[in-house]
Amino acid sequence: MSSNRSRIMLSCLAIITLGLLTSTCQAQLHMSASSAGVSFDGGPAPQSADVAVQAARPHNRRMYAMCPPQFQRVGTDCYSLVGQRSSWLEAYFFCKDKNANLAEPGKNADRKLRIYLERVDSQSGEHDPIWIGGTYDHRNKHWQWSTSGRNLTYDAFSQMDSTKPLDNNCAVYDPSLKYRWSARSCPDKLRFICQHKMPKVREDNRYKIYNRWNETYPNQLANEVVLEVISRRGKDNRYAE
Repeated sequence: MSSNRSRIMLSCLAIITLGLLTSTCQAQLHMSASSAGVSFDGGPAPQSADVAVQAARPHNRRMYAMCPPQFQRVGTDCYSLVGQRSSWLEAYFFCKDKNANLAEPGKNADRKLRIYLERVDSQSGEHDPIWIGGTYDHRNKHWQWSTSGRNLTYDAFSQMDSTKPLDNNCAVYDPSLKYRWSARSCPDKLRFICQHKMPKVREDNRYKIYNRWNETYPNQLANEVVLEVISRRGKDNRYAE
């Protein structure tokens, strides 16, 4: 009787020990799976907070916004205020020789450019008007941009005398009118402002731009602005001004 009881107790102890071993092995397997990023129960393994933040973080690339020598970045374009006094036509060809155009600012660019010119003139003490790229088409009776040929859809002219003929008139920024647009006789000798596109390039392409500009501006440094382009899964491309 006592021997039967002993055998039963030994059997129970064996079953309990086997159960404990199985539970321990399963726990160790789950711990190993979690550290390896694998789930043994068919669901995704939990990620740490650092891994989740890293996955959500956008990819940033360094880019360069570049303006030629003697040009300054204003908004999304490059501008050069030239102090020499020239007729409108002389100013037009001066800008062309610099691979630029007499400025043709749109509404947003015009607002930023007027603020820029006011600041520069307050430092230099200049008061003379500044040629931009607008000319009056006396045949069709409207203003147009000289380079693009587009009509001036944004009308920033101020205090224009409607009785005064506009034949052979060109557009200026007029400091006496808070840098609103006005008209002057095209042969007048005035300052002028050139406009150049602002390329945005990767660092490894910067020297291609330098080589191109070096033909016009030998041995002169460009004005660069470092931009950070944010790319989210290759779909979102923006740059911070």
